[in-house]
Formats: sequence, C-alpha cells, structure tokens
Amino acid sequence: MEDSEAREKRADGYFRRKVGIPLLNLFRQGITPEKIAQCLVLGAVISVFPVLGTTTVLCAVAAVRLKLNLPAIQAVNWLFGGVQLAMIWPFLRLGEWVFRAEPLPLSPAELAARLKEHPWEFLQSFQAAVLYAVTGWLLAAVPAAWLAYRVAKAVLAVRGKRRAVEA
Repeated sequence: MEDSEAREKRADGYFRRKVGIPLLNLFRQGITPEKIAQCLVLGAVISVFPVLGTTTVLCAVAAVRLKLNLPAIQAVNWLFGGVQLAMIWPFLRLGEWVFRAEPLPLSPAELAARLKEHPWEFLQSFQAAVLYAVTGWLLAAVPAAWLAYRVAKAVLAVRGKRRAVEA
C-alpha cells in the first residue's frame, strides 16, 4: 500500500502539471512592460465603470481588441470590484455638477418612494443618473488612467531593464 505522503506528492505534481503550469503560461502571455501597464490600468479604470454588470465584458473586449492578457486584466477588474461601488456616488455627483442637474436622492427609502409614486419619472431620472455617472467617469477616470499608464509603463520598463542587467 502507498503511504499518504507519496499520494500527496503525486497529486501535487499532477495538479501542478495540469493546472498550475498552464495557468502560469497563460499569465505570462504577451508580457512586456507596455502590455502589463495596459492590463493594470485598463483593468482598474474599466472596473470602476459606474454601470454594474458591465465590467467583465468590457475588460474582455479590451483584452481581445488590444491583445492583452485576459486573465490578468480580469484579475485586476475583480480586485477593484469594491472600488466600483464606492466610486458610483462621486462619479454621479460629478456628472450632475457638469450638467447642472438636481442631485438624485440616494437613500433607499427616498428612491423606493419615488418609484412607488411616480414610476415613469423614476425610470427617466435613473437613465439620467446613468448618463451623469458615466460622464463623471469619463471626466475623472479616463485622464487618471492615462497618467497612471504613463507612470506604470515607465516604472515597469525600468524594472525590466534592471532584471535584464541582473540576469
């Protein structure tokens, strides 16, 4: 009979060969400082897009279109998932400020009351809120992403040169 330690080693080796190594190879695809910077920044900026339920698809489209590492961009997207919820309110308020719109009440009780009393007006205000939030995102996140991309690309290029010299 085999002892449990030998079985564990065999199972660990099998897992590493069948899952670990292919996953590692997938993460290593297209790894250049520029592509890594694009994955990090696009994953982050898309992940805070203020329309819930859209970021996974948007990251996948960006990864395919720009030939980026799909698992890496999705990993960044998922890491920033909580930030998306926190940023909806500031993006919404920025968009309302740009359009000089009356602020939408955000308390659940007020929203429920508006929905119950005037459902059509509520839906119209919700559509406007999405427009305001997306506008706020475009005005804040896109320029921040451009700057973050420049910084990340420079930092990763320097780091890559150091590794090449060390090797």
